[in-house]
Amino acid sequence: MPKLVNHEARRNLIVETTWRIIARQGFQSTTMREISTEMGLTHGALSHYFASKDDLLLASYVYVFDRTNKRIEARLGNRRGLEALQAMAEEMMPLGDEQRLEARVVLPFWERCVTSERFAAVHGEGMEGLTSQFVRFLEEAVVSGEATQNLDVPKTARTLLGLISGMQVLAVLTSSDYPPRVLKQMLEDFLDDCVAHPRREHSE
Repeated sequence: MPKLVNHEARRNLIVETTWRIIARQGFQSTTMREISTEMGLTHGALSHYFASKDDLLLASYVYVFDRTNKRIEARLGNRRGLEALQAMAEEMMPLGDEQRLEARVVLPFWERCVTSERFAAVHGEGMEGLTSQFVRFLEEAVVSGEATQNLDVPKTARTLLGLISGMQVLAVLTSSDYPPRVLKQMLEDFLDDCVAHPRREHSE
């Protein structure tokens, strides 16, 4: 009797394996043959799921993005305003070993966004969703009095997204200079100096 294959599970396992290989040795050094060998698949079997290395990079980025969103959802709970904003930002930041590995997938994805409309569209949609969440939490903070009343909410949301994106680059290129405590302090400083009014107490 022929062996039944759960194609969705296998596809997910390929993506999981791929992003860890990319995180370990970089996108350029990762080959389709290496991935198929590590998976115990033939090259033809791998190509059945992903036709090219670009397809694998795109799927790996989406996988990492989804992992981040699940962490955010689990962390947020009933939080609102600045508390929710800080919790969401921390789940996006490269504070732990897994998040720093994920950043090593994000960087080559960003590079491909420069030359690929398909990659850029996926990136744009994801960033729009994150920015919208930032805007919602900032607006809640303004209404509750946690944030200054004349806060430029859209600009502040974009600035925070840029800060976190920069953290991902720094965590990959100069990780020893930017340990988690330094990154957390950068976020605290941003919230205190650019958002909060009156000056809020630091969260534990």
